[in-house]
Amino acid sequence: MNLTREEAQKICAVFLLTDGHVKHRRSRNKLILNFYGKDESLHRAYKEFMGLGFERQPSYYCSFDRSKRVFVTGYEFNEHSDSLKQFNSFSPTYTTKGVAGKEPSITFLFDEKREVQSLAFRIAMATEGSISILFHRFENRLEPRLRLACTSPTLVQHWQTIASKLEIEMNLDMDKASCSGIHGLRTSKKESILNFCAIGGFYPRNVKISRGKHDGLKKNALLFEIKDWLTTGFLTHYLKGLIGKN
Repeated sequence: MNLTREEAQKICAVFLLTDGHVKHRRSRNKLILNFYGKDESLHRAYKEFMGLGFERQPSYYCSFDRSKRVFVTGYEFNEHSDSLKQFNSFSPTYTTKGVAGKEPSITFLFDEKREVQSLAFRIAMATEGSISILFHRFENRLEPRLRLACTSPTLVQHWQTIASKLEIEMNLDMDKASCSGIHGLRTSKKESILNFCAIGGFYPRNVKISRGKHDGLKKNALLFEIKDWLTTGFLTHYLKGLIGKN
């Protein structure tokens, strides 16, 4: 997919509004754009879009925690850099909990072409989303579940709007334990899951599940196995094995 410089910058903003952080280092007049995560394919994708959007190589790539499983890819810019002016206009803040009366926003995607919206949603799902298949023993039925974790009331509404534009109908997923009472979005609807598959599923394609019983499995491998089950009605040995681990 060919992106303009501004479109690539908007995709970078999506990375930072999911698993990233924008930090002002006033003492050095620097703005630091950090992306965190375990999955190297996500770091490579972030680097690719930062290269397209800003024509920059990372200032650093290193482990973030003592386990050396979480890494950070960081870019340092002069605080008043011309290349950042447009980027800073996309969202009032890149702090997902909001700050000083400002709320994070992805309204900059609302009027974008479908290809950019779908890429942004796929990346958000890769960083903060999941796919699973559950067996309800008492009802003797299987349920696929596509989820996007997002506790920001503003952002979750915005992602719901983007999903709707892509014909993916997702409902609020509540969680009393979160600070906002919201876990994010979820759907178990067949057509919505198939429509997510139709736009390519998780991006990048080889992103892996990073926690839980299925840690290390490729998200798209599970997604497209579920797609085959939804379209044919037959469970593969792969899915049967995963269901047995639930």
